[in-house]
Formats: sequence, structure tokens, C-alpha cells
Amino acid sequence: MNWEMFATALGAQTRSVLAKSGDESGPMNLAQHMADSGAVAEYVWDNYLSHQTKEFLIKATSLSREEVRVLAIWCAAAHDIGKASICFQEKLVDPTSKRSLIDSVMDAGLPVNMDLLEKQNKPYHAAFSGAIQLEWLCNNGARRRKVLPLVSVAEAHHGLPADASTRGLVRDIVDDYPAGWKAVHRVSVTVEK
Repeated sequence: MNWEMFATALGAQTRSVLAKSGDESGPMNLAQHMADSGAVAEYVWDNYLSHQTKEFLIKATSLSREEVRVLAIWCAAAHDIGKASICFQEKLVDPTSKRSLIDSVMDAGLPVNMDLLEKQNKPYHAAFSGAIQLEWLCNNGARRRKVLPLVSVAEAHHGLPADASTRGLVRDIVDDYPAGWKAVHRVSVTVEK
């Protein structure tokens, strides 16, 4: 896949969302982080993952080899989609000036006012990742019970998966997110061949 084209094709609002506050070279946007993660996963699948592991995943999922490959790459690329949340964007500060970096999303026209539920709870971005992935997968024909183990990987990529209470809370927050943010979520997790 052409990952640079992927990052560019996500659009200006999606590219305004930051994944990391950065270093001396500046912040990294989520689109670039997703492209980097997807490219590494693609390379690992194609060059390092053992035949036995691939066969295990094919049997465990009842998917074709190519479908499992696409799913594995998608999981890696979308693992941080939860950073496309207002409470995460609010946390990012420039390491030098210590000023907030939320201006980039405001300049792109994304609202930055949290609703009360998000403001009071400020869930971790990994829980948002799981909720956004789960919503997209279920909206595209997957059964919730079947994909919960899959999205729990994104939820747990910094520790433990979300418990049922947190999962429900974040789902309620994501359900009520403004349209611009929901569009960022959709375009970021939609798989195009």
C-alpha cells in the first residue's frame, strides 16, 4: 500500500488531529502515525511473521490469508484512532513552549468543547480506540460479540482492555460526538483497497 498517499487522502481535518506532541521537529499528526503503524505491520506480515502464525490466524478467524493480512494491518494502523478525541487533543502541549496544541484541530473546524460526560471522565485514548473500531466494525456487518476480542487489543495497547463500564461510557461519548469528529473517525478506519 502507498502509505504516504493514505495519510494525504485522509483529508485536512483528519490530518489536523495530532497523535504525538513531538520533539524538536514538531508534532506528529494522527494520519502520519497511522500510516507509519500500518506500513510497519505490512512489512512485518510480509517479511517476518511465520507461516505457522499466519495459518493459526487464518484458522482462528475463518478468513482468507489476504483478509487476515488486511485485518492485521488495519488493527495496527487504527490502534490509536482514539487519539481523535477531544480529551486527548486537549492534553497535547508543545514540549518547548508548554502551550496547548489543540489549535490545529480548531483551525480545521473541529469543535473542541467536551460534553459533560467526557469532561468528567476523560477516558484514556485506548478506550476510545476500541469504541471507534467497534462502532465501525458493527456498522459494517460484524457481530459485536465476535469483534470484542479484536477491539480489546486496541483498548489494551497500553495496559488492560476497557471493562464493560468504561466501554459503555466511551460508547455513549462517541455516540454523541459532533459530526466533524465522527467523520474523522469514519474516514480513518475505512479500509480502501
